[in-house]
Amino acid sequence: MPLLTVLMALSGTAFGANANVGPSDSIVDVINALPGGGPHVITITSGGRYIENQRLDVGSRDITIIGTGYTTTTWMYDGPLTEMITVSAGGSLVIQDLTLDGSIPPTSSEDCDDGIDNDADGLIDCGDPDCDQACGLADEDLCSFDDDRTGIVATNAVSVDIDRAQLRCFFSFSSGGGVRATQTNVTITDSYFWENIAIFDGGHVYIQDGGSFVSTGSEYLYGLASLGSGGAIYTLETAATFDDNYFRNN
Repeated sequence: MPLLTVLMALSGTAFGANANVGPSDSIVDVINALPGGGPHVITITSGGRYIENQRLDVGSRDITIIGTGYTTTTWMYDGPLTEMITVSAGGSLVIQDLTLDGSIPPTSSEDCDDGIDNDADGLIDCGDPDCDQACGLADEDLCSFDDDRTGIVATNAVSVDIDRAQLRCFFSFSSGGGVRATQTNVTITDSYFWENIAIFDGGHVYIQDGGSFVSTGSEYLYGLASLGSGGAIYTLETAATFDDNYFRNN
């Protein structure tokens, strides 16, 4: 792994660190270079599309990942495992100001922010339709689903917080296309869930067995639980609170 722009700076705690992700860096490699514990804050310094071929295992660490905005920063996963991000016992995760996208990543060779016609079709950067997704110009209605793919899976974790973020185009062969959490406190604020699908319960979100679920100011659109219940959200034995959310076509 190149030593990138991974700037390590000790933060307020003995085990906390800050790290920056530049346009040519791997988000997962940067996070994997951090020690255990936390809190660790990872800042994605440039917008665009980041395609990872490995799952992020937060484990028991305390990780915050901040993008430049969910309309400008997109993180896609093209690896062999069925979860994009996992959080386990003792771990905490914050996703803020970015999009997690479960679509099949495009195969275009066009780099969408270098001012060069990389694929020699006479079109440059956001003027090339191959860059529509990276430039935030893609038709929202188009999800190119891969095989079994869940956005975030948390098991016995401390918390998962999704703030000003978007989760879209995930397709789980189980429950919870966007988020599946067990015995974990989940908070979703000012966020946007689009066309996530689960074979069983909870197209966008599935929460079970304790913990809490709080959703505020968020939108849940076109979720589907194919053989189960809760096209948008399914909670089981979980304290759930909803305030000022919008649901449509779930």
